[in-house]
Amino acid sequence: MSGNNPSNLFEACSNPFREPYQESSIRSIGLDLPRVVSIQYPAMPGVREDNKEEHSSNQSIKNKRLRAKDRSKMSRNRKKEYIKELEFKVRYLEKENIRLQNLLAQKAEEQDSLKQENVFEKEKNNGVRNLWKQVLDLESLNPKRTPTKFCEVWEKFFKIIFDKHKAFIDVAFRKLINDIHANVTPIHYRDLTVDYDRDYDIIKKFNNCTKFKESEFKKNHNLNEVDLFIASFKPSKKQFNFIKNVFIRKEAAVKEKCVKAIHRLIKTKQLIEDSFTELSFALNVLIKSGILSDEQLLNSKMKGTIFYDSNSFSKIWKVQSVPVTRSYNLLQDEIIGKEVKKHLRRSEHTFEANFNKFYIED
Repeated sequence: MSGNNPSNLFEACSNPFREPYQESSIRSIGLDLPRVVSIQYPAMPGVREDNKEEHSSNQSIKNKRLRAKDRSKMSRNRKKEYIKELEFKVRYLEKENIRLQNLLAQKAEEQDSLKQENVFEKEKNNGVRNLWKQVLDLESLNPKRTPTKFCEVWEKFFKIIFDKHKAFIDVAFRKLINDIHANVTPIHYRDLTVDYDRDYDIIKKFNNCTKFKESEFKKNHNLNEVDLFIASFKPSKKQFNFIKNVFIRKEAAVKEKCVKAIHRLIKTKQLIEDSFTELSFALNVLIKSGILSDEQLLNSKMKGTIFYDSNSFSKIWKVQSVPVTRSYNLLQDEIIGKEVKKHLRRSEHTFEANFNKFYIED
């Protein structure tokens, strides 16, 4: 086979797939190759459908995961909102609890004050009635017995009436000073001064402290009640400056007026105590001196002097009261005038309050 050259065979077979595919070169070496017929097999039944089902299943799982993720996110958000709501309620209830405790203490003190006043009036009137009854019963006493003298009966009840009146004055002035404000006087008034100069950074750091470190922070930085009062607002720097430079300054000015009024009340109380003490001992001297007989004392107007007269306010001291309206122009206030003009409506620049004015008739 001359045509079957091994070199040609090697050359033809070394790269039978070179482009373009040359069938004639193989045939030239004497090899007859059958014609290759490409057979296209049909797709296996169910394969494409299985792919679709698998894709659909994967998509369903992804959708479920997304829905679960959304539900989890919504649940976390609801939980956060619920916690915020609970924290708000806790803060509100704590403040309400403090307010109600203060109100309860105030009401209890008022009730004690009224009770002491009622006890004072009752015991004083009962004491005077007993005194007068024993004196008036002198006429019905057995002549053989030594009659009870008016001065002896008076000496028995004098100290009781005197001590009860002192207690009444104490309660009245304590109540007046305690309620010098329309609202309960806040505790930070104790440390309130016109030269308050705390920095905002200290208040901010205190608000960022945990509850376990608050006491140590207060001790290290010597925080007072004014600092705690301002920190309770959790203010921004702008809010802090407004509270410090406007509200606290105004409160300090109001406190100075209250302190002056309390000093005058204390002096007034001392004058009242001195006056009723001197009058009581003058009456004691008159009765126990024996200058006047029991009959003279009984027939005099001493009885009306000893009995408590609830109308002495106007009858004896000539004190009258009339309703008055006082007008306050807030724009003229040195401290808050600018803020009033900035934040309040024109109709709110003036404020009117109704009071009862007391005066003594000439």
